[in-house]
Amino acid sequence: MRNDPRDRTRDTRQAPGKVVHYVADADTTLEKVLTHLGDGAAAIAEGRVFIGKTRATSLDAPVPRGARVALTRKSADALPDVCILHRTEGVLVVEKPAGLPTIGDGKTKSHTLLAATSRASGIPEVALHPTSRLDRDVSGVVTFATNPDARKALAKAREEGKYTRRYVAIAAKAPTPEAGLCEARLAQAADPRFRKVEPKGEPASSRYATVGVAAGGALLALGPITGRTHQLRVHASHLGAPLLGDKTYGGPTRLTLPSGKSLGFSRVFLHCAKVRIPIRGELVELVSPVPAELLETWLALGGDPLAWDRALAWDTLP
Repeated sequence: MRNDPRDRTRDTRQAPGKVVHYVADADTTLEKVLTHLGDGAAAIAEGRVFIGKTRATSLDAPVPRGARVALTRKSADALPDVCILHRTEGVLVVEKPAGLPTIGDGKTKSHTLLAATSRASGIPEVALHPTSRLDRDVSGVVTFATNPDARKALAKAREEGKYTRRYVAIAAKAPTPEAGLCEARLAQAADPRFRKVEPKGEPASSRYATVGVAAGGALLALGPITGRTHQLRVHASHLGAPLLGDKTYGGPTRLTLPSGKSLGFSRVFLHCAKVRIPIRGELVELVSPVPAELLETWLALGGDPLAWDRALAWDTLP
């Protein structure tokens, strides 16, 4: 790959709001181009990437030799608006969009859900403690404790099974068996950012059920009991049902339907839709609607629209 000599890529590489053009000098993939440019799936989800005149929809989109990729840089302070679902003393519950990490890491420190939540709520970042974390390309409900007492109370509620979460996902196919309890232990993979099933790893438990099957995938209801890194994604893959868009764990990033229509996935098709937590002695339920991208993809795959009701019902899981 090389820079188009007519573009000043080096000058605009860190400039927010600028469009960077890149021309491939060999056949490659969009993922490799974006990695070189220091960006990733979030740019696709936000509609900031074009291959030629076509808006990109998938990391594995081919970039032929000579093709031009246009990437619009995102402003450092362009944090997305965060929807606050619930706020009481000690507890703040928000809705996380896909493409945004929950907290910072070595590469991302300011463009995080933590920072966006602080801005939306007026609570300093140091006072916000996420009691569960969603991966960058996963969306849904995230609960923050905002003082030590609430942090202890929510941790105790999780230990006692009173803090429950319901995820929904679209997998490439139904797991085997189609419903049950997955207790495959997890450990760090060769790349410490990821996880793998390992008999000597840490205990991990997930309840799951297949609530709908279509020609191009399966709709799953998921309920984590423990909260290991990437737990639901790894367990789904382990059961033979990698999630759409989850390239890390074997999920497809593109499907071709019998009609010939091609679907590309720029995010992991996993969403934390509902959380139940005890607040001031009362069990409170917080809901994040299923994103349109998941709803529309399920219909495109030929799935039953009523299956979502079963996926979201608390009594669905075994």
